[in-house]
Amino acid sequence: MDIRQRGVAAARAYLERVGQRALDESITPPEDIDILGIDGDTLVGTIVYVVLSSEELPVVPEPTLDANLEAVLVHRDSHSPECPEVRLDVISLLIIAEDRALLRHHREARCG
Repeated sequence: MDIRQRGVAAARAYLERVGQRALDESITPPEDIDILGIDGDTLVGTIVYVVLSSEELPVVPEPTLDANLEAVLVHRDSHSPECPEVRLDVISLLIIAEDRALLRHHREARCG
């Protein structure tokens, strides 16, 4: 498993620990979304960034966030109509060592 896959797996485990129910991995997320989950009655699309240096931490452009929120809305209409709300989150993982990382969860980068 490469570092990106491990980062997404770590983010998925974190989200489950904080109470978000990740959707089955066989459900293909839209666009650049790495994880789809349910948080209460909200469908949440999460983008995961994995970096090796704090200088690499991404600045996500507003149009990218808007486009990804739109993709989550379309996905909701097709696959999860029981969720009245949608949200786009961003998780950044800064890899410190083979078995250590700092995780930052940006909730509600966009809501719809």
